[in-house]
Amino acid sequence: RMNHTEVRIKKNILLNSNKYACEILDDQEILGLVDTICEILNKMIKSNDARKLRHPSLMYLGFRACYDATYFVQRFMQYSQASPSCVVLGYHYLVQLLERFDDLELNSFTIQRLLLVVLMLGYKSLEDLEI
Repeated sequence: RMNHTEVRIKKNILLNSNKYACEILDDQEILGLVDTICEILNKMIKSNDARKLRHPSLMYLGFRACYDATYFVQRFMQYSQASPSCVVLGYHYLVQLLERFDDLELNSFTIQRLLLVVLMLGYKSLEDLEI
């Protein structure tokens, strides 16, 4: 298990450098980072669900997801055979997306849509680098 200082350092390495930052870390470190990312996402979802929607829109219609981010990420990695690096890169894209669009919130209504899009984008980006 990584302590908070290690997570902060690895997060800064990832977010402040280029796409190849994932190659700096070994597999165990990336898996630890994926666990940390899932914990952050779960806390964000729980926090956003606890308060009233700032901008109700069609994005929030439908059913609440009955699972958390950890479950969704694990299933995505299992069935797409994606590497943990895809999750790390997808988290980077999610952060950029949430910063750019103030109306957008990650909550139990949007978890499936947003995570699927950013994880697929991370998967595709890393796949294109290998060619």
